[in-house]
Amino acid sequence: MRKRGDEEETKEDQESDKLLSAYPNPADKSVTFQYYLETESAVTLKIFDLAGRVVATVADESQSKGPHEVKYEISNFEAGVYFYTLKTVLGKETKGLVIVR
Repeated sequence: MRKRGDEEETKEDQESDKLLSAYPNPADKSVTFQYYLETESAVTLKIFDLAGRVVATVADESQSKGPHEVKYEISNFEAGVYFYTLKTVLGKETKGLVIVR
């Protein structure tokens, strides 16, 4: 196992998909999501409001291994704090997104 700072990197860490970023963040008109898939996978990328309701499904399809970038129009969203979640066969990851007007 490789060391990452003071932590050891486990096999699970090595075999997980990575939700790299959403930019710009804060965003106003559109946001671009970047992520990396370790293997071909069914992928869902969704945006949730603070109440946990799905407000948008950005991706819901099988995708190939490697880097991916998806631009999504958010100009019709209310200003506020949202969360976005990438779900694949290897797990899921959630991060925050701020929309401003």
